[in-house]
Amino acid sequence: MVSGPQAHGWHSVGKRHAAATRYNARMNNQRQAAVADWVRDYVKKEVRDQLRRAAMARTREDFSNRLVEVLMPALRHYYRAMLGILNERTDQVDQWEEHEQAFLDQFEDRMSERTRAKGLDRRAAAEKAFEEMMDHDAAHRRVEAAKFQKAHKLKKVVPLPEDAGEGFINKVKGIVEELFASDE
Repeated sequence: MVSGPQAHGWHSVGKRHAAATRYNARMNNQRQAAVADWVRDYVKKEVRDQLRRAAMARTREDFSNRLVEVLMPALRHYYRAMLGILNERTDQVDQWEEHEQAFLDQFEDRMSERTRAKGLDRRAAAEKAFEEMMDHDAAHRRVEAAKFQKAHKLKKVVPLPEDAGEGFINKVKGIVEELFASDE
């Protein structure tokens, strides 16, 4: 005769209890993982929103500076491409033009991004950014010519013309006009 827990069917109850305990533990882990995922996603979203708010220009000057931040590298790549064409070093011209376009795309994004500056005239801010860039245009042309000469080991470089920046400015003004033409 069987005695002990097996005699009363408690053995199977113990197995069921152990299985239920394992099941509950798995469910708790899944719930905890789901909650942890939700918290992680929520925190990511909040941090992203806070960074976006912090990145917003607070003043007209900040907005103009943010435009200059992307226009200067674009102008440098424009000058490099032009120097490559003038000096018959066209192996990287396509790459420089792609980089220039990438910075101009960033400029377009920054022109339409939200800002905290009250009553901001975006066209005027863009004009101010153009003026700020062109204040030191001769120095920028000289620096790019020197870098180009050193990188390509040239004895003499065909310099950029005095009005080399005008083509770039006209291109950027076209972007600004296109942005505001869609608003009107």
